[in-house]
Order: sequence, then structure tokens, then C-alpha cells
Amino acid sequence: ATHYTHAMYCGRTGGSRYLLTGGSDQRIRYWDLEHPEASYVLLQAPADSARDHTTTKYRSRIIDGTTVIQELCKVNPSAAPPEDNVYRTVESRTFHHTAPITALTLAEGAKPYLVSSAADGVINVWK
Repeated sequence: ATHYTHAMYCGRTGGSRYLLTGGSDQRIRYWDLEHPEASYVLLQAPADSARDHTTTKYRSRIIDGTTVIQELCKVNPSAAPPEDNVYRTVESRTFHHTAPITALTLAEGAKPYLVSSAADGVINVWK
């Protein structure tokens, strides 16, 4: 399936640069621009809990003279699913967007909060 990025937020923590992205696949990703292998999916999509166990890795490559960070997903149908406890079940069913993510920003305060919105009009504030 083809997915599109609809929202980006560029930031800096310490001296390290990062990028947050959200889009049509309903996931929010954290891209570590200094250490690509430390990138990860920050917010899963609703369908992720029903999937086979998937391993996701990130790596840096040079394509046509441009450095890119690439997400590599490998489905492991025979692998044991992640531990399924009550907290994970509630988390995977409750805390996600159910429509494409359209905007991302950080709200500064005593600590930063990630704010995301989706095409269905839902706005979430994440700790």
C-alpha cells in the first residue's frame, strides 16, 4: 500500500536534530537525524495490534548523492507476538489516530507535549 506524509515537525534535543512525521498510515514516527538506527514508530496505527509480529529497522543510505533514512519492515509470522497484558491491550485499542494524521507540533510548557491532529477532526495531546 502507498502511504503519504502529511505532517512534519523538525526539532532539536541537546545538539541532536530530529524529525517527527505523520501521515496516511496513521502512525507518528520519530526520525533521529544524527543516529538513524535510533529512529522508531512513536505512535502505532490501529491495525498494528492485529498484525503479525513485525521488525522495523532504520538505516542511512546515500541515493543519488543525497543521504536518506530508510525504514525497513520485516514481517515474522512465526515469531511470538509482543507480550499481551492488560495495559498493552488498552493502549493498542485506545491511543491512536483512526484517520490520516494532518498536523504535528510541540507545545512548550514545563515539559513539551506533542500535539497531533487527524483528518477526522480529532486533536490529541501526548505526554
